[in-house]
Amino acid sequence: MLDIVAESKFLAFDFGAESGRAVLGTLRGGRLALAELHRFANPHEIKQGRLLPEVAAQCDMGGAPAASAAGGSILLPGC
Repeated sequence: MLDIVAESKFLAFDFGAESGRAVLGTLRGGRLALAELHRFANPHEIKQGRLLPEVAAQCDMGGAPAASAAGGSILLPGC
């Protein structure tokens, strides 16, 4: 179980077929508030006959701006 302090923030990513979005969830007093921080293109590439997401591009277009919009104190593993 999470040790909930006065306020906890969580950054979530929703990757759709063509676009994605970053959403900041703020848990305060037992209530969750959601705020869309950033929308971005979700580019894909074909490798060995498979359609794969371009992870580096997603970090550049989605992760970095979202972290900045959230106050810049969020670590993004893999980016």
